Amino acid sequence: MAEPKKKVTPRRSRLRRAHQKIDVPALVECKNCGKMTRAHHVCTYCGFYNEELIVAPKVKKAKATKEEQD
Repeated sequence: MAEPKKKVTPRRSRLRRAHQKIDVPALVECKNCGKMTRAHHVCTYCGFYNEELIVAPKVKKAKATKEEQD
């Protein structure tokens, strides 16, 4: 295996690691519902992309109470 020829100072290693960050995804406003979504992705709230319905939105079902079950 290769061995380092010189010691890498803490400053040099920190400067190198400063560029290894995770970028924040670009958020844009959905043209249909107005919520913030990722750019170039289908809206997770309404299912629209480029003013066209791509995926039907999921409808949350109400939980049945004990009175309704009887």
